[in-house]
Amino acid sequence: PGGLPMLVTGTEYEKTVGHRPEAYQPAMDSFGQTCTKGDDGKGRIQGGYWDFQAGDFMLAARKQWLDVLAYPETSWTFGIDSSILCKFFGRGLRNVVLLPPCFNVHQHHRIRENPNARRVVDPEHLCTLCKADPKQRLDPRQRPPDL
Repeated sequence: PGGLPMLVTGTEYEKTVGHRPEAYQPAMDSFGQTCTKGDDGKGRIQGGYWDFQAGDFMLAARKQWLDVLAYPETSWTFGIDSSILCKFFGRGLRNVVLLPPCFNVHQHHRIRENPNARRVVDPEHLCTLCKADPKQRLDPRQRPPDL
């Protein structure tokens, strides 16, 4: 009884409870029944894809990962997690959010805290680049994507 909110009440993670996917009503409207009734292929988030700290949990067929050459390898980390959604969306794929009763295990951490994150490119611009051409080099220091 009480679930996650009860477990983190009074801790430094209490403020993150509202950032869980099931707290986002458009996601619940589109995908709330996926884990109990299956995916009918119709659920969509306005804008086409949903960037909800996407890098931690991504499932796609091997062919799809190969078609977009997976995550870009860059000298920065800011926005890279989400770039894969942009690559998939640019190829016409639809993302689906698995909400309770499905679950994954995630280590709670403070929001947007990464001492190594460097914002070199605006995330929206990075997304636009990835949607247009998922195989392009994003930085001159990046090794050729086809390696």
